[in-house]
Amino acid sequence: MTLWRWRRSPLRRTSDLVEAWVLVAAWVLALLGGAAAGVMTAVVAGRDSEGKRAERREVVAVVVNIVSDGVATRFSDGSRVPDEVRWTAPDGHTRT
Repeated sequence: MTLWRWRRSPLRRTSDLVEAWVLVAAWVLALLGGAAAGVMTAVVAGRDSEGKRAERREVVAVVVNIVSDGVATRFSDGSRVPDEVRWTAPDGHTRT
């Protein structure tokens, strides 16, 4: 029986009662600590994502030089065939 530590009994020692309360406290601390760690992780990840999203800007790129034939743009090892494009960055400079 799981509640044997809480029963009144002439055989129950004080150390049994102390052990039961320590076990309850450990479970409560583990649950609260796990929940707090999860919430803190979610907050930090959310801030990081917001920062990265704020740094990105959508730009329009123009293809300058087509290197690939348009059919096979990936090799079997996962690498890509580079095409040359040009766009204007948010700071006004033209990038290639």
